[in-house]
Amino acid sequence: MTDNVDNAALLEILREVRKEMRDHRTLLLDSIAQGRSFETLVDAHLLAIDQRVKELKDDLELMIRSELIGLLGDDEIRGSNG
Repeated sequence: MTDNVDNAALLEILREVRKEMRDHRTLLLDSIAQGRSFETLVDAHLLAIDQRVKELKDDLELMIRSELIGLLGDDEIRGSNG
């Protein structure tokens, strides 16, 4: 009879261990999914930032060129009048 009680207790312990393992597996899979989701979000933000930096670089380049052309134009005008 004690063998049946011991076996029943052992079986119950094994069931609890299996349930905890399933719970841990579920939590791990959820964590992995959240990590991937976060990675996707970060990648999207980094791409947006990179695109914005490129746009600002292009704008700044155009502004500098315009200023230089303007300065050269003013210098040529002053040189021919002076």
